[in-house]
Amino acid sequence: MLLRRNQDVAELSSYLISKGFRVLGTSFLKLKESPLINSLICALKFFNYPEDEIALFGILNSGFIEKGEKILNDFLNFKLKKGEFNLVKFVKEYYPEIWQKNFEEPLQIFRFCALYDFCRYIINLWQIEEKRPQELVYLYKFLSFILQFSKETDDLEEFLEYWDKYFDEEIELPQDEKAIKVFTIHSAKGLEFKNVILPLDWSEKDYKSELGFVFYNGEIYKARKDRLPPEVKEQWYLNKFEIKLELLNLLYVAFTRAIENLYILIPEISENIKKDLNKYHKYQVIDIFNEIYSNLEVF
Repeated sequence: MLLRRNQDVAELSSYLISKGFRVLGTSFLKLKESPLINSLICALKFFNYPEDEIALFGILNSGFIEKGEKILNDFLNFKLKKGEFNLVKFVKEYYPEIWQKNFEEPLQIFRFCALYDFCRYIINLWQIEEKRPQELVYLYKFLSFILQFSKETDDLEEFLEYWDKYFDEEIELPQDEKAIKVFTIHSAKGLEFKNVILPLDWSEKDYKSELGFVFYNGEIYKARKDRLPPEVKEQWYLNKFEIKLELLNLLYVAFTRAIENLYILIPEISENIKKDLNKYHKYQVIDIFNEIYSNLEVF
């Protein structure tokens, strides 16, 4: 199977493994490529230094905390109106119950708890295993590493320093000829396979934040082209062009990997969507494919 992003490969590989399939990815899965593990690292950074706004942002954006996305939305709107205001202070004042349950109480426990035990506590508190079953292979590998690291030192700051500078742990997958091979299109360059499955449910990168803001050169802008300064608007169009070119290049590579059979999975498009494909970025690549296919000569 050929997928567009490393994250897609990681998620699909984890899902297939959880269902009992034998999987061969790019021969490994990197812990640092897991959104779950990155969110846990944000949590550890925050509890190590409770004034770390970036780490708190990562926690609230992870899906672990109830109303996390709403809190971030409210904070950004509040900050635009009121100016200087700290995210930590905002959560404390405007969402005191969420702060108490998810941050204040864990901070008290953290002071008297071993690193591994504290990680297990956070996982249970935020119900991470239930919320991210497709990433359990990462979670258990991460916990195993923390347990090993704790035998040398139980200092969280040392662990975080090691993680940022040196850690590059990989989850080995079996070298099995009969296993399902899952690759990014980029990593499959130069390779050939007897049968290839290519899902074309790609999403074109939308050059704006999910929260409705554009961050450029240290400034925050409302994500509308007519409100962007000329230099930001120019960069916006350049990125749109690069995205279109990337789609065409990826299609070429993906279509030329199969020796015998290429299976292209295209989601069904409703009549309403067909009327205006430009409004539905996730179908952009399908539109390109259909245009290419319709111009092919049949021999």
